[in-house]
Amino acid sequence: MQDYVMIKTSMNDSFFYQEIIKEKVKKPKYKGELTQADIVVKKKDILANDEFTLRLKLNPNNSKLIQVVKWEGKGCTISRAVIEEISSRLVGVPLTTLKQLDLVDILRPLGLEKITPSRFKCANIGWQIFQDALQKMTIINSN
Repeated sequence: MQDYVMIKTSMNDSFFYQEIIKEKVKKPKYKGELTQADIVVKKKDILANDEFTLRLKLNPNNSKLIQVVKWEGKGCTISRAVIEEISSRLVGVPLTTLKQLDLVDILRPLGLEKITPSRFKCANIGWQIFQDALQKMTIINSN
């Protein structure tokens, strides 16, 4: 499976963003197991054969902060890069700030803000997992 995604119109930009995506996918910092998770979110896209689990450990002194993030799963290059980018944004960030993120905030560093409609579903699975995790975090903090 090739780790190349042509998104931008400029050849220099395309190459630059391809390298960022390849790096995120080849050396994911947040991929792995987390056995003591407070929040677990799973999503599956049967048509695309993407399947991911996001696990979050909340800060024991402040449940509005995430202490540890790990994800597991399989999917295309874009879906793996997006879930890795989302994971990199979560640790130590207040819940109120996380709720202000939008999908473009996640896609822009990857050069995917102009993603084609056919590849949008690849990016969207990670975004849906993130939104579900935020919802669970909000419920925990409302008690």
